[in-house]
Amino acid sequence: LGQVDAAISAISVTPERQQIVDFSNIYYIGDSAALVRSDANLTIGKPGDMAGQQLAVEAGSTHQNWAQVNLVDRGIIRQSDLFVMENVNDMITALRDGAVDVALLGALPAASLDARYPDLTIGGTGFNPQQYAIAARNGSNLVEPINRALIAIQADGRYGQLVQQYLTASSAAPQPTGDTGLIPL
Repeated sequence: LGQVDAAISAISVTPERQQIVDFSNIYYIGDSAALVRSDANLTIGKPGDMAGQQLAVEAGSTHQNWAQVNLVDRGIIRQSDLFVMENVNDMITALRDGAVDVALLGALPAASLDARYPDLTIGGTGFNPQQYAIAARNGSNLVEPINRALIAIQADGRYGQLVQQYLTASSAAPQPTGDTGLIPL
């Protein structure tokens, strides 16, 4: 819409999004998690383990798309068992109230919710890895300076400090590698 020059907020790089915005180098690779009620004794190691479950996802998220393609379209869950919620708070309320069996979201927010609510636990991870980058308008002249800034904060150690401070990532957390343009921690 031309209202902002760039956006950063755990924006996942997808082929569809790459058609409408330019992305910086990938600055973080995140995991996904299936949050369940602690008393459910539900372990989800693969998509098939979600068969027969009612699943909540956030509207417009990559988790919604993943669930549609990998669960509904493949017949693992029914369309009527995929609950698309307006926000994560609605998902967690539905999960805690028993209206859904599983909430699929990013692993970091799931871990935070797991720690906050003793009646919730992470039932599984690794379903929908995400590559996060800063989005800018198509043709923006900001992408190159943003990439230089990302590389600079990695080189001087600030990136690692910020990850530890704000993302509470362990040393085993996935980090950008390969052709992302970022220097490995």
